[in-house]
Amino acid sequence: MKDTIDIISAIDAKGLASRTESYMLGIALKKVVVFTQWLEESITQETFAKEHNFMVTGDHISGTTNAPQRALEMNGTLLKDIAITLYGFWESEGKGYKQMKERVQDVINAAGGTVVRHLPKSANTSDTNLGDMQLTTLKERVLLIPKADFMNTQYGRQIQKFQVRKVDWLFEHIGTYRRPQVKPTNP
Repeated sequence: MKDTIDIISAIDAKGLASRTESYMLGIALKKVVVFTQWLEESITQETFAKEHNFMVTGDHISGTTNAPQRALEMNGTLLKDIAITLYGFWESEGKGYKQMKERVQDVINAAGGTVVRHLPKSANTSDTNLGDMQLTTLKERVLLIPKADFMNTQYGRQIQKFQVRKVDWLFEHIGTYRRPQVKPTNP
């Protein structure tokens, strides 16, 4: 998707798009997200129409947020300095564990976050080694779980000392393009 310039999305009568993987990645990668009429207008004019007249203004879940425009205007990346570990069982309807987990990792990376594959020994970032790299430069750490009911399992009870969020938390921050408030961890 790095060579993609525009993301074209269908919208409803309110001008809102479905929250698809392409839509989320488009925002995270700071692509121009336009609705289908932009393509129709460009074909009619035989030249690219002005994109700003056709920008998607939000999605069905978050409503009108102007996230695609906010992403284009913001300096830096949304998840800069945030380390995220995907924890739990990442299966969804029709998609296997690995495929779903990889898609979420792609969105995290696109938004400038760092995917950390190992559960830390404590809430302290200095307890987590990534080969030769220490996480001392990453001040914020989140464990991302697939569903809230995961916290009621044996594994969920083991991670309560960490900042645990559902995957919806990630998509909500991308869908609104607002930087998450994550408590700094102590190095």
